[in-house]
Amino acid sequence: MTFSIFVVSFGLCALMVGARLLEIKREKVFAVTELLNTFNDLFEIKFAQFKQFLHTKKQETIFFVTHHVPFHIWNTTRDMTSGLRKRYEKIERTVRGRNMIKQTGEASEFIKKISKDK
Repeated sequence: MTFSIFVVSFGLCALMVGARLLEIKREKVFAVTELLNTFNDLFEIKFAQFKQFLHTKKQETIFFVTHHVPFHIWNTTRDMTSGLRKRYEKIERTVRGRNMIKQTGEASEFIKKISKDK
């Protein structure tokens, strides 16, 4: 089995070398060789265009992931927590006793504790 594969491969290689020598001697290429060369050139051009396309898309994807996605996440998070932020600010004002002295005439426990520590 292995020997028969070797014989077929050797025969095809000998045929290719003989055809190339005949082309060189005639100074004219066969139609099959011309077709293969044309296909090879076309493939190289298309492959270069494909690589350029992939490189461009890679750069666009990297820019999208590093700029647009974090910006979107940041804005979405801010929108989701805006209600919590308003409640927290209201609670913070109450705990710290803002305007409490004006309303009741005495400071809140938070202010009293801070003034004692200082």
